[in-house]
Amino acid sequence: MSRLKEAKKLITQLGDTLNITGLAFDENNLCVLSFDGAAIVTLQYNDAADLLLVHSCVGTVKPDVTSAVLMELLSANCYWQGTQGATLGIEKEGGLVILAYSIPMPMAQPNQFQDIIATFVEVAREWTLKIRELKGEK
Repeated sequence: MSRLKEAKKLITQLGDTLNITGLAFDENNLCVLSFDGAAIVTLQYNDAADLLLVHSCVGTVKPDVTSAVLMELLSANCYWQGTQGATLGIEKEGGLVILAYSIPMPMAQPNQFQDIIATFVEVAREWTLKIRELKGEK
């Protein structure tokens, strides 16, 4: 099975679990899911790297972001202790805080895919709330 076909199969199986008939990549190998409006997760297949990239915007920061916010983000990335294996980063131009996780294809244990996605969604929800707190928002 090609690596893209494996990624497509994983997406289809995820759709079956979530009761989303026909869940699939679009023509750009993207699949976007919203989980109760609290987390919007994009699954993106990178053919050149044979990776399934899972990412979510968990907030925004301004260029004058405080050192306390940056310290929280960096501390969470250290040994992935606050991200369950994902990585937090800031998109310089828009100030988007992105949570990302890459899954090499083929997966050694494809049966773990749905657990990976469930954990990622939970971490994305937590960081969305944490960034709002750090910025003093409710």
